[in-house]
Amino acid sequence: WFHIEPKAAGGLFGPTFLIAGIAGTLIAGQVISKTGASGARKTVERIFRYMRLSVWIALPAAALAPVAPSISLQIAVIAAAIFCVSSVNSLSSMPFLLLVPTHIRAQAVAFLALVTALVGTGLGPMLVGILSDTLAFTQQPLPIALACVGMRAAAIAAFLLQWLVKRARQMTETHIQQ
Repeated sequence: WFHIEPKAAGGLFGPTFLIAGIAGTLIAGQVISKTGASGARKTVERIFRYMRLSVWIALPAAALAPVAPSISLQIAVIAAAIFCVSSVNSLSSMPFLLLVPTHIRAQAVAFLALVTALVGTGLGPMLVGILSDTLAFTQQPLPIALACVGMRAAAIAAFLLQWLVKRARQMTETHIQQ
């Protein structure tokens, strides 16, 4: 990693992760709350649109980070990706809280947390490890594996969010017509 000591890399990456993560979470909440209150369905549509935009910004960041020509650019790209991922994470339970009936809301959020844990902390690291082992012939297999898995996950998320935006828009239009 640009021939710097792990301690120095942690000193650069740690504050970047912390600041970008906090900023992504806070700004996502502000953006959604500032767009006006026009009902739960419209708010959910806005949330999905914001999440989709965040994922589309994070997608090229996942591709660029491992091949950035300088550590400064690499840290900046990583910061953008962390900002966007934190935005998505902070908003992910909101549609459940806004649309799911009260008596099953806790189960719905728990199911979301379970799926997130199984895929995000179970499948993701396992895929990175397998791909990193497969790419052992390259000079830096781990960054390439992280980028490949991250890009695929972001692309899947972007397409799912595209579908959710369309579905939320249809729900809103149907609700308005009734």
